[in-house]
Amino acid sequence: KNMVDLPSRGTSGWNPKGAGLKSMDLTFGYLYQTGTDEVFAALRQAFMLDTPLVFGVLDGPHGGIAGRTVQGFKFPGIVSEFPISEELEDGRRVEVKVDFARHVLSGSLLLPEWITIAALT
Repeated sequence: KNMVDLPSRGTSGWNPKGAGLKSMDLTFGYLYQTGTDEVFAALRQAFMLDTPLVFGVLDGPHGGIAGRTVQGFKFPGIVSEFPISEELEDGRRVEVKVDFARHVLSGSLLLPEWITIAALT
């Protein structure tokens, strides 16, 4: 979040700060296989068409959440950067940047929220 100045005559020359607007963004690398990679296709389409997607940033072990309760942020985001690196032997890498997006669903503005997902079996 950014901080805003809250000076007043009563602060005797001091410049107190207060909480301003919060921001939410996410940056991650994705190694994709050329051909039929559905995740890559969804990210590329969201970037090209400025379509918001719902993203979750969850805690938990690498390799899956089966049998574990996880928690983290869920937010609507727009893919704002999508540079593709040089081809590797096992695929190509894209560095994805996602920014919090204004998205209204059924008349309600969707905001970032903290979620808990019960253990999947």
